[in-house]
Parts: sequence; structure tokens; C-alpha cells
Amino acid sequence: MPDLLEPLRSHWPFQRAVSRDLDQMMRRLFDGKPTRGEWVPDVDMVENKDGYVVRAELPGMKPEEVHVSVNGDVITISGEKHKEEKRTEDNWQVLERYSGSFTRSFRFPTEVRQESVDAVLKDGVLTVNVVKATESKSASIKVKGA
Repeated sequence: MPDLLEPLRSHWPFQRAVSRDLDQMMRRLFDGKPTRGEWVPDVDMVENKDGYVVRAELPGMKPEEVHVSVNGDVITISGEKHKEEKRTEDNWQVLERYSGSFTRSFRFPTEVRQESVDAVLKDGVLTVNVVKATESKSASIKVKGA
């Protein structure tokens, strides 16, 4: 008996790729994550009495592949996760792990001390501790008449 699905089998890898891309797009749309780039790590930010703790899931990344900067009251975490090299002798069945560059930025609700930022990457989780500023950087300006 002839295999009725045989003409469609050559299109299955394409269909799987389109399905994966649509699934990623819908997840990003409803998760509220940015759509730039191929991979966007999940991030949590918690405020405590002394400051803020920011945690980002960065599985498989090395500390030298991750960059953290604080500018004013904005923290930016960026980096690049490299693809595993495909070997031609392997018969890949599923390839879903993300790779590529990413950037995530968040605004703290209060001023922070930029010189007190501490970042540690352990077991695939980046933990950044940021201390709140003890004094505000605002100033009162005397208005002069013309």
C-alpha cells in the first residue's frame, strides 16, 4: 500500500521550524518580553531594605560572556550565548536551545550607589546586588530675576 504522507515528509523540518518560531513569538508576546534578538533571559528584581537584588537565568554562559553596567538608576545586563557547533556526522532531531546576543535593561525605583554593584555568575544564575544611595542627588535651584 502506498504511503500517503510521503510527499509531505520533506516539508516536516520546515513546518517544525515555522511552528517553533511562531511558538517563540507568541510566548514573547504574552510573556511581555522584548522581541529583539533570538534569546532573552528571564530576570527577577527584588527590593530589600538595603538595595536591590537582580537575578538572571544564564544557563551555559561564562562570566566573561556577560556584561553588567549601572548608569544612574538603570541597570543593563548584556551578553552573547554562543551556539554549539553542529557536527555534520550527527543526525540532529531537535535543536531548540537558544543562542545569540541579548540586552535587558531595568530602572530602579530609587537612586543606587554605582560603586557598590556586585555581580556573581554561579550555576547558570547571575546575581547582581546593588545598594541604595543614602542621599539623593537632587538640588534646590534659586531662581533669579532678570
